[in-house]
Amino acid sequence: MNGRVASPPGVRGLTIRRRLLLSLLALTFALILVPALLLESAARQSLEAEMASRLESVAGAASLLIDPSLIPGILTLDAEGGGRTRARLGERLSGLRAATDVRRIFIVDGLGRNQLDTDSRAVPGALMVQARAHRALLDRAAAGAPVSSPLFKDPSGQMRKTAYAALRFRGETVGFVGIEADARFLSEVGRIRRRIIWIALVGFVAASALSVGLSRGLTRPLGELVRAARFLGGGDLDRPIPPGRADEVGFLARTLEDSRVRLAERDRTLRGLVAGIAHEIRNPLGGIQIYAELLENDATLSDGQKARVKKILREIHRLGEIVEEFLAYARPQAPERAPFDLREIMLETVDLLQGLLSTRQVGVVMVPPEPPVLVRADPRQIRQVVLNLLRNAAEASPPDGTIRLVWEAQGPTVLLSIEDDGPGVPPDRRDRVFEPFFTTKPDGAGLGLAIVRHLVEQNGGRVHLDAGARGGCRFTVRLEGVGEGPAVG
Repeated sequence: MNGRVASPPGVRGLTIRRRLLLSLLALTFALILVPALLLESAARQSLEAEMASRLESVAGAASLLIDPSLIPGILTLDAEGGGRTRARLGERLSGLRAATDVRRIFIVDGLGRNQLDTDSRAVPGALMVQARAHRALLDRAAAGAPVSSPLFKDPSGQMRKTAYAALRFRGETVGFVGIEADARFLSEVGRIRRRIIWIALVGFVAASALSVGLSRGLTRPLGELVRAARFLGGGDLDRPIPPGRADEVGFLARTLEDSRVRLAERDRTLRGLVAGIAHEIRNPLGGIQIYAELLENDATLSDGQKARVKKILREIHRLGEIVEEFLAYARPQAPERAPFDLREIMLETVDLLQGLLSTRQVGVVMVPPEPPVLVRADPRQIRQVVLNLLRNAAEASPPDGTIRLVWEAQGPTVLLSIEDDGPGVPPDRRDRVFEPFFTTKPDGAGLGLAIVRHLVEQNGGRVHLDAGARGGCRFTVRLEGVGEGPAVG
C-alpha cells in the first residue's frame, strides 16, 4: 500500500518523556533541597541548644556571684543599705554581662517583680511580664539546675532567649537571676537558608537542562518507533522502520521491522489470492448473467419462471458487487489528490443510491456548509468512501428512517459525518468493523469498511465510528481542508 498514513490521536496522559523529565526533576529537587533544609533545621536546633547551654552556664555563674547574705537587701527596696548593695552588685552583673556578651542580666523575686537589672530602662519593683510568662520555667529552676526558655519575640520583634537560675537564702528560693540574649545565630541560619535556596535553584536549573537532554536522548528513538507503529497500525506496510541504535530500543525497532516485512509479504500474498479468486469468479459469473438475461427475454417462459429468472439476475448482480469489492481491496490505486467540493460528490452518491433508498423507504438530509469548503483528496476514492458509507447506512436504517450527511470545516481539516438511526454497533465491536472480512450483515463480504479506511488513510485522513445521537451509527471522516471557496470541477 502506498500513500501517506495520517497519525492517529496522540497518547493520552503524560508521555514517557514527560514522566521521565518530571521524575528526574523531582528526584533532583528532593536530593538537593530536602537534605539542605534538614541540615538547616539541624543546624538551627544545634545552635539553639548551644545558646541554651551557654545562657544556663552564665545564669549559674551569676547566681554564684551573689553573696547569699546580700539577697535580703537586694530583694527589699527599703532595707537599710539596700541601695548600696544593689549598686555594687549591679556593677558585678554589668561586668559579667560585658564579659559574656549577653544582652541583659536581671534579678526578680518570687512574684516576678524586677529587683535589679542591667537594663537602665527597667523600673525597680515593676512586674515583669516576661517573668510571669515563664512561671513554669521559674518553678523548674527553683527545683533544680538552671533552665532556659524557648525562643520568643520581644515587643520590638527581636528573637530572644532567657535562662534562669534560682537564688537561695537559708535553703529557700527567694528570687531568680535571669540571663537574656539575642538569638543572633538566626540571622546566620537565615543566610544559610538563602544560600541553600539559591544552590537548590541553580542545581534545579542545571538538573533541568541535564534531564531534558537525557530524556530526549532516551525518548527520541521511542518517539520514532511510536510514529512508525502508527503508520504500521494504519496499514502502511511499505514504510521501512529505521534500525535504530544497538540497544533495547534498537532491538525493538528491528523486531518491528521484521514484523512489518512479514505482514507486507502476507498482505501481498492475500491480495494476490483475493484478486485471483475474484477474476476466476467474475469470468463465469459474466457468462451466467448473459444466459440469465437471454432466459429473461425468452417468450416461451411463463410469468412465474421469468420472476425466478429476475431473482437469479438480482443475485448475480449482488455477487458482481462483491467481486468488485474484492478487486478494489486487492488492487488499491495510488490517490491523485486535488482540491474539490464535497457537495457534488454527495449529490452524485445520493443519486446513485436512489433506487436502494427508495426501496428501503429511507430519506437523506444533507447539511452542507455555507460557504462551501474544499478538501484535498482523490475525488474518485472519496466518492467510493461516501458510496460505501451511505450504502451501509441505508441498509442499516429502518423503513422511514433518515440518514444525515453533514460536513463542515474545523480549522485545517474538514469533518464529514454520515449518521443513521438504525440499531447501531455494540461498543466492543466498533474497533473491528474496519477489519477485512469482518461483517455484521448475513450477506456481506466484510470488505466495504476495510476499503473505506484504506482509501481515507491513503488520502491523509482518518475515519471513526461511534454512536449517533439517535442510537444508530455515526461514521466521521476527517480530511485535509484547503479553505473556503467555490467548487472545483
